[in-house]
Amino acid sequence: MNAESLEKLIDEKINSLQSFIIKTMHTTILGEFKKTIETMSTEFTQATDFLAAELKDVLIKLKTATKTIENLKNENSALSIKVADLTNRVASVEQHARECNVEIDCVPENRNENIIEVVKKIAHTVSYDLANDDIRSCFRISKMNKQSDRPRSIIAKLPSSRCRDELLAAVKVFNKSASHSDKLSTSHLGIQGDKQFIFVSEHLSPVNKSLHAATRRIVKERGLKHCWTMKYGEKVATGGQNICDIFCEYFNSVFEPATAITPAQINYDIANHCLSSVTIAESEIQAALSRIDANKGSALDAGLEVHTIYTDFSKAFDVVDHRLLLEKLSHLGIHGSLLRWSKLMSHTYFILDTTGLL
Repeated sequence: MNAESLEKLIDEKINSLQSFIIKTMHTTILGEFKKTIETMSTEFTQATDFLAAELKDVLIKLKTATKTIENLKNENSALSIKVADLTNRVASVEQHARECNVEIDCVPENRNENIIEVVKKIAHTVSYDLANDDIRSCFRISKMNKQSDRPRSIIAKLPSSRCRDELLAAVKVFNKSASHSDKLSTSHLGIQGDKQFIFVSEHLSPVNKSLHAATRRIVKERGLKHCWTMKYGEKVATGGQNICDIFCEYFNSVFEPATAITPAQINYDIANHCLSSVTIAESEIQAALSRIDANKGSALDAGLEVHTIYTDFSKAFDVVDHRLLLEKLSHLGIHGSLLRWSKLMSHTYFILDTTGLL
């Protein structure tokens, strides 16, 4: 064997060994790679199965929570309605408990004062006959604002709401008939010191006091001439258009269609949540009066008996018990449009400006 043959044999062995090594490495690496892929695939499948199970559980819990939240919302809405109803009832009962009371403000305090005599002097000053037995109880109440320097108010409980209304009416008549400097004041009670005006009013509950104060502020800011501040049925308006619709609906249910008003005729103040003005043209009022006259004439021509009643609530509604008045009107046989309009005047949130209306 020569050197060339030996070299050739060695090359063949080396090539054979190289092929064997490459094949072995390829088989080994491929096996390991497949094993790794299979392991990773198994682990990934397990992870996705676990996540899918967790997601399903989360979705079930989310659905349950959503249903629970919806139920809680419904319960909360129902409870809110009940709380609002109970609040209104409590406010009504609270005001009803005060229906025979009058509140007297700005009477200076004195350690040795006899407030029963103070109340009697006020009644005597305004020419109202008030006996000792008519004053069921009399006391001062604590201040709502502790920082105020005004004297504590006096509360006098009278036998009935009628007595209260008569006393309030007497005070109003007295103040209207007197000049500004001679209105009811401490000088009429013989109290020494600087003269202070005395104010006698209905004893309102805290809720109604807040409403009254807000209304007076709006009346002053707007320069309104007439104002009613009472509740309109069970409807609650949350937006301007809704309030306007409520008023128009009730107004149009009382008057003839030709006198009907639309929300566009109403100036609604969104900032203060009130109807600041309702404008009814003078021509519409004249037309309504003409229809009344025409109906009277036709009835007279037909030989029928005609009775006409003209009403003006601008003074009466300031002093009377509205609920009692409506009951008496109904008892006296007053029904229909007139009674419905009377109810509107005593059950409304609206603030109406009638300046220049008639």
